[in-house]
Formats: sequence, C-alpha cells, structure tokens
Amino acid sequence: MSDSLSDRGLPLTTRGALVLAAFATALAFSIILPNLPSRIAAVSGLDDPATISRHTGLMAAAYTAAIFVSAPFLGRISDGWGRRPVLVLGLAGFSASLMLFELAGNLLFLYTARALAGVSAAAITPVALATVGDWSPDDGWRARRFAWIGAATMIGFMVGPLLGSTLSILSSKQAQLEAGAPLFWPIVLALVSACVIARTVPVTRSEPSSPANTIGLRGTDEPRTSQSLLVLAAIVAGSVAAFDVHLALRGNLGSSTSGLTIGLMLAECSAVMLLAQILVFSPLVPSKATRWLIAPALGMLSLALALASAATTAPALALGVGAIAMAAGVAAPIITYWTSLIAGEHQGEDLGRWIAVTSLGQAVGSAAAGLLLSHGLSNVMFAVASALALAGMIIAAWLAKQLA
Repeated sequence: MSDSLSDRGLPLTTRGALVLAAFATALAFSIILPNLPSRIAAVSGLDDPATISRHTGLMAAAYTAAIFVSAPFLGRISDGWGRRPVLVLGLAGFSASLMLFELAGNLLFLYTARALAGVSAAAITPVALATVGDWSPDDGWRARRFAWIGAATMIGFMVGPLLGSTLSILSSKQAQLEAGAPLFWPIVLALVSACVIARTVPVTRSEPSSPANTIGLRGTDEPRTSQSLLVLAAIVAGSVAAFDVHLALRGNLGSSTSGLTIGLMLAECSAVMLLAQILVFSPLVPSKATRWLIAPALGMLSLALALASAATTAPALALGVGAIAMAAGVAAPIITYWTSLIAGEHQGEDLGRWIAVTSLGQAVGSAAAGLLLSHGLSNVMFAVASALALAGMIIAAWLAKQLA
C-alpha cells in the first residue's frame, strides 16, 4: 500500500476527511469570535466595555496560546506514533471543548473551553497538513492539496461569522434552540471527520526516499531559513489577529446590527483570502516561484494596515478589510507550503512549530489589541502591526533568494 500511495497520493476519501476536519475547526472559531463579547457579558454580568474588551482579547489569546504550547509536542508524537491517533483524539477533544463552551456558566469555564479547543486544534490542522506532506508524490500535488485544506479553512471562516452573528440577533436561549445552535454543526462535522479518518488514514507513512519528502535547501543555512519562515508566519498571524479583534469590538458591544455587520466583514476577509490562495496555487503560478510573492504581499499588508487605521466609514473599513485579507491570503499559505517543503521526514514536528509560532503571533496580536483598544489606542495598534509587516517584507526579500 505504501508504494501505491507514494505514487498516487492519499485516496479521495482520506483527503475529504482532512479537508472536513480543517473546515470544522475554522467554522467553530469564526462562529465564536463575533459572539465572544456578548457571550462574556451574558455569562459574567459585566457591562463595562473596557473590561469586556480585555476579556475578549485575553480569551482569544488563551485559545492561540494553548496551540503554541502543545503543537510542537503533538506534531512530534504524530511523527513517531502516526497521524491517525493524534487526528482522531484531537477532533474528539475539539468537539468536547465546543460542548463545554455552550454549557459554560462562568468566565472560568469559558476560558477552560477555549484553552481545550486550542490544544485540540493543535492536533488537527498541522497534523492534517503533515499527512498530506507524507504522501505527496510531487511538489505540485502537495501545493494543490495544501490549497484544498487552506480553502476549507477560509470557507469555514466565511460561513462561521454569518452563523455566529445569529447568536447576537437571537437574544433568548429558547430562540437559539429553535433556530439550531450554530456550534452544533462544527461538533457534528468534527466527529464525522474523526470517524472517517479512523478508518482511512494510513497507519504507516510514505517512505522517506520519496522525492517530495526529501527536498532540502541547496547552498543555504537551513536552520536560519526555517527560522525566518517562522518569523514571517508570526508577523502575518499577529497582524491579522489584532485586526480581527478590532473588528469584533468595533461599534457598540451587544448591538445586533453591529454584530451582523462585523460578521459580514469577517466573512469578506475570509472570501478574499480564499480567492488569493486559489490564485497563488493555481496552475498559472509554478509552486517553486511562489517564494517571490511573500515580500510584496507583506509590503501590501503594511500599507493596508496603515490605511485601515484612518477608516471612519463602513465602506472605507470594508476596503481595508479586503486589502489586508488579500495580502495575508497570499503570504500565509506560501509560508506554510515552504515550511512543509523543507521539512523532510519531520512534517509533524516542523508544521507543529509553524502552527505554534502562528498561534503565538495570534495570541500576542489578540491580547495586545484587546488591551490597547480598551484604552482607546487603536492608532498605536495599527502603527505597530504596520511596522512589523514592513520588517517582514525586508526579511522575505532576503528569504526568496535563499529558497533555491
């Protein structure tokens, strides 16, 4: 079976289950984010916008910090023990965390649910990508299947805010139950994908002699190059996370109209990122040439963040959302692809580090945005994010020459 899969890649059923797992994870995250301020207020009884802002940022940070702590360890376990058990346990734990979030009656349980969700998510997306990397017959196949998982994630981020905004509109618990609790769907999808993965993901990995699994850097300092990719991943993730928290808190907290508007903007962000990723990994762009796109994407991100800080109307903000999403949608998947391409046999560990630093960037970006916005310092938040993106552009320009 190993020789056959090495030539053809993973079966369609297995790929579908991995895509479904990534979709469920993103769907749940983006359902919760627009609703988080009102959920915190309902559970805690708080009505001070500044306090709710701090908890929103810190709760988002708890999720991503949990991924940062656990992802490298879980990736290493999947390298040694196999992808299947890690994926199945991660999906089961993720479903349990969503149930706990629905039933939580105080802030402690909300924080616990988000931390458990983070640990579980660390066992899903990076290990799913590592599974694809294990069985990639060639670089083009890897790029396209990474694009599928990335597209599923983006679609989850698009659909989630629209479902999540119904929690703001449906004020009573009975109304939510009659409409169908939005978190029911990612729970079911995660459990379904876990069952399929348990039956279809190969127990053994592709032989390391497969050309797609032994690509290294030629004539470069590989550790330094790998570390540079991680730095860029953190910069992109932190900038986008800070902007997402800014969107979630924009307008009047608890306003149904504001919640729906923000949900639509978050959906717009995901739609643009999806389009960008499809274009980047289309047959029109050779997979090896994508390294040259990282620097201009980060330059665009820096400019878009600077312009978004001056947006005072909904159309201007929507334009800023689109520009930021386009830049991140180009840079982020390319960074992930090259991280996998140079990982060799250690797909789980290296992609675990990738998701860890990405989550660290998200945690820092979310927490910093919550704290700065609670003190009315939105301009400072945008200035710092824009400066970091500009620094990332310089690093990416050097990196493109090293990824030969």
